[in-house]
Amino acid sequence: MAVSFRIAVTTTASSGTNIVLNKHVSVVEGDLMIAQLFVGASSAPTITPPAGWTSRGSGAGSVPRAQIFTKIAGAGEPSSYTFTSSLTIVTASASLSAYYSDNGIVIGDYEFDSVAKSPSVAPSVDVVTANSKLFCAFATNALGSGVTGMSARIELDNGVRDIATFDQDIASPGATGTKTYTGSSSGWGFSLSIEEAVAAAPSAGLERMLGNTPKLLMALSFTPSAGLSRMRGEAPGAELALTPQVGLARVQGNTPAVELAWTPQAGLMRMIGQEPTTAEETGGLWGKSGAASGTWGKAGASGSGSWGKAPIAH
Repeated sequence: MAVSFRIAVTTTASSGTNIVLNKHVSVVEGDLMIAQLFVGASSAPTITPPAGWTSRGSGAGSVPRAQIFTKIAGAGEPSSYTFTSSLTIVTASASLSAYYSDNGIVIGDYEFDSVAKSPSVAPSVDVVTANSKLFCAFATNALGSGVTGMSARIELDNGVRDIATFDQDIASPGATGTKTYTGSSSGWGFSLSIEEAVAAAPSAGLERMLGNTPKLLMALSFTPSAGLSRMRGEAPGAELALTPQVGLARVQGNTPAVELAWTPQAGLMRMIGQEPTTAEETGGLWGKSGAASGTWGKAGASGSGSWGKAPIAH
């Protein structure tokens, strides 16, 4: 999948202190909303956004201020957003752009060139994820003819408070380079890398559910045996192999010395409360063999005649 442009709307103001941007009905939860404002007053005003919006940088002259804000649309967003100027507005232009991805949106690298240039220039930013979208916005005294390699989304002519936005598909990670708004007059440029959210590897999630802590956060493989062994109370040294006998032995109360072999007799002895010696790990009924002492489960010995032994000769 990739990041896609959804919609853009614009507005202007020439009095009061409020700039109201309407949210288009097509904007849905999870969309990235980008608000661009270019406000002129008696001097450069301070712009206060509605709750939930984050400033991504600004530039100011003697009377205007250009600023960018972003917000990820949530559930139950209002139909409009009111931005407030600290001073009475003489001329203001604003836009609201929306972008989306089926996998979700991540706000990547961004940069606002706070020094006005003629023509206006948007800074270079670093793209991390393939199939991202580069968004550039310009606030200028006069519109230009375009930006090489980029698609125009907004070009609003409003006296000396003109705004324009462009975007471009970025196939591979790397620096975008600066973007010049050809033919524009003095103004400010802004760049933002809009990136697609990368889904966590299912294997990594499954490992954690099973009690594992995979070595790589975005692990590309999962060893079911390692997860299974941990569920059984094991901490195997080798993640790639599980000896079923070992797991079963531990479930039955064994702690085998050799991980690759399991003696059923020894396991059974432990289950009934006995503790075989090392030699008894490998043979005999209940894991024992006959001995001269004549205890139960061994061959009879002369001179004692206890139950489970051979009779004394007469």
